[in-house]
Amino acid sequence: MKLLVPYLVYPVAEQVYRQFFASVDRGLVLELSHQGQLHRILRMFVDLPPGVISFARSGAQPFRAEEIVARLEALEGALR
Repeated sequence: MKLLVPYLVYPVAEQVYRQFFASVDRGLVLELSHQGQLHRILRMFVDLPPGVISFARSGAQPFRAEEIVARLEALEGALR
């Protein structure tokens, strides 16, 4: 399991993202943004693996651990 927490969205640290995504097959881009803006920015600058998807929603409520685990389990099942 890996985690990358960006502190700046722009300018995009392309080399950092390339190294990170080169070592993963699937994952979630979590963001409290209805339109999935970070995921879109990443796709503009870095070739994301097909198994990396956006988990985005609007609102001020943080993600609950159960939600993230359920999404990861669904993602794992879909790629088998």
